[in-house]
Amino acid sequence: MFWVLLALLVIGTPLFYLLCLNHVSINHVGIAYNSRDGTVEAQHPGWHLTSPFVQVMSPSVLPFIVKIPSKARLVNQRLVKFNPDGAVDFVKEQGFEWLNDQEFESVMLGYAYSGKKFPFLDIIESTESK
Repeated sequence: MFWVLLALLVIGTPLFYLLCLNHVSINHVGIAYNSRDGTVEAQHPGWHLTSPFVQVMSPSVLPFIVKIPSKARLVNQRLVKFNPDGAVDFVKEQGFEWLNDQEFESVMLGYAYSGKKFPFLDIIESTESK
């Protein structure tokens, strides 16, 4: 009986952690997508108990610079920030997929220069550098 309990503890604890817990770091927002019912919700920093069918991506909410690489003398660049209040709108517009930081910046570059206003993107400053 002892060995069965020990085996359940040794196997069950990491399995529970992998399947049902996710952590959102500070300066990030969790975007949780439930593949069973299609719901999307934003998660604040911390630990969250979720279903095994929930996938979470956590983009940074810190400002970053997006710019179009060019050898031109004038290069447009913008200081942008992901707005966590628009996380659900981001998934509606972009779809849910795992993005690393560099891919996320490329996606935000497209939205920053689209000429439209999006609820998930705050353009803090738009500059031209010489």
